[in-house]
Amino acid sequence: MRGSLRTKLSVSILTPIFLFLSVVHGFVNPANSEVLFSFTVFGYVLDVGREGIVITLNLVSKLALILPIVFVFVFTTKQEELMPNLIHKGVPPTVSYLFLASINVIPQIKQKMEVIRLAQETRGIKMDGSFLTRVKAFIPILMPVILSSLSDIHSRSITLEIRSFGVSRKTTSLYDLEESKVDKVIQRLLIMSFLLFICVKVAVSIGG
Repeated sequence: MRGSLRTKLSVSILTPIFLFLSVVHGFVNPANSEVLFSFTVFGYVLDVGREGIVITLNLVSKLALILPIVFVFVFTTKQEELMPNLIHKGVPPTVSYLFLASINVIPQIKQKMEVIRLAQETRGIKMDGSFLTRVKAFIPILMPVILSSLSDIHSRSITLEIRSFGVSRKTTSLYDLEESKVDKVIQRLLIMSFLLFICVKVAVSIGG
């Protein structure tokens, strides 16, 4: 179930990005010199460049490699344990909170939109149908989502201030995890692999 969910999320994110970049790079990229195909729209001839499509495929393929890793991290990491561990590693509390908040923002917005959508349907507003119908029904949802998100940010900032967030003194956490020897070995191997990758990348670029 989780695998199919990650696949659906990746496809739903990559498809509009691919279409948008294909239009931008395929039509107006200055590097375009070879025309793949042409078509006419309202009397204007539009040429799709091969170089622009190659650039688009290159960018989308990189995103396709990154997104599954991000989803695996989000689905397998307990968020209540993530921030204390980041702080324990020396990451400032503010940076740790921003990182955690950025992970939570999309699920929170999605949940708010689902609640508002159900409220709209109970009022008799049609949310299903053709693409234009869904777009027209989606636009009125945006303002309540934005306003509720801003209200949540204000409430969250007050909560953090009450809890003395960012105080200079050493604080304790409910989730204080101890690293095992296996965790330390894996961390060192990842760091060494990353440094090795950088060295190989630099060597290849210099040699090329």
